[in-house]
Amino acid sequence: MVDAAGLESMLDFVHVNGTVRFDKYMGEHLFSSGRGFYDKTVIISGKNGHFTTYAEHPTFAYMIYLAVRSQGMLGKDFLEIGGGSGNFKLFYLQHAPSTRYISIDASQRLAVFQADVGSDTLVGNAENLPFADGSINGIIFANELLDELSCRVFKISNEGKHVHIGSEGYVLEKNGRLAFTYLPAERNDFLLLYESFLQRFRPNIINGSVVCVSPTLPKAVSEMARVLGRGKIILMDYGFWDDPSHANRKFYNDLPFFNLGGSRYTLDEALKNPYETDITHRIDFEFAKWIAEGMGFPARLFNIGDYFENFAKLTGGDERVWQRPSISQGIWEFTASISEVVLEITK
Repeated sequence: MVDAAGLESMLDFVHVNGTVRFDKYMGEHLFSSGRGFYDKTVIISGKNGHFTTYAEHPTFAYMIYLAVRSQGMLGKDFLEIGGGSGNFKLFYLQHAPSTRYISIDASQRLAVFQADVGSDTLVGNAENLPFADGSINGIIFANELLDELSCRVFKISNEGKHVHIGSEGYVLEKNGRLAFTYLPAERNDFLLLYESFLQRFRPNIINGSVVCVSPTLPKAVSEMARVLGRGKIILMDYGFWDDPSHANRKFYNDLPFFNLGGSRYTLDEALKNPYETDITHRIDFEFAKWIAEGMGFPARLFNIGDYFENFAKLTGGDERVWQRPSISQGIWEFTASISEVVLEITK
């Protein structure tokens, strides 16, 4: 049972709508205009911050700059989706000040911070980008966007013959409080798509496994591909893919893949407080890659440390940047990291 103290508006939302599918509940809680977490409450980093990300570190922006430069993309468009506090934009433009940089955020609150940095800032979301077809030529970039998309919570049935999604998570009101429960899954187009993916790529998924996956992920990837003329889509997030080297590094991908506050939890335990924003902390990047390839676009997956190392071969002109304490302190941390995955889609 979930304590609804301080969340009267969400209790009202569930009371009015009855039993609410979990992704629709999270969408209202996180993104509703004027009262959602991202518009009203969120603080990124700092003493009272709700969370921090790599994008708050100058080194991270520098490594992305190296990746863009090494692929011949400097001087082209750079669209960031979900720019957060605006610090990544600030740091990146220090290295590439002539970039046509556009940031877009679903949060009006965060968009203000990004606008204060300068360059173009828009309010919008990844599933409905306010750009014409093929109007962005260069890079579309998002750090920790995928795990902020509202997710459905599925419970898997697999008796060794056929992967099946039989039930999923819902939020309901019970005795004046919010409760989480499993009910028969809504068998719509997205469920059939994801079930098809599991049957092909996760045929040995353990019976009873719980997975979190966003039904808006295919639409978000499609929108990025639609607005990109020529260039690359670079998506980074915490997640996993079928990389044998993970086992050698003691990087575990067992299901259910859920994390809360740095510790592993079962989903039922974590959902005692469903107001955590990182509900899909561990993205299945094979699914995102499969979506992109199904649209006809070459897509590759990298461990983030390997990805950065590919582009960290410096020329003499960069050595002065490496000498900056704000950069040098994080160089080796980022190139050695295995905690994030990079999906690179080319068009």
